[in-house]
Amino acid sequence: MEFLAGIFIAYLYLKHSHHLLKIKNEYRILLYLTMAAFFFSHFFSGFNMGHGFNRKGLAALCIFIIFLAADFDPTLENLKK
Repeated sequence: MEFLAGIFIAYLYLKHSHHLLKIKNEYRILLYLTMAAFFFSHFFSGFNMGHGFNRKGLAALCIFIIFLAADFDPTLENLKK
């Protein structure tokens, strides 16, 4: 499941990443903060320990999306350094 999710995220990144930049900065920052909060709350909480999409996979997918967005979003320019 994680592999298929990665393929889907890569497709969205390559074909539709410019649509994300049309959203206001405030909403993009809120989206990134929500995904980061989801990552920290699920990854470090100890709840649903183990591997798999239902356990730590969604949290890892959120942080992966944030780092992909840092590649093209000027709002996240400091993450590249």
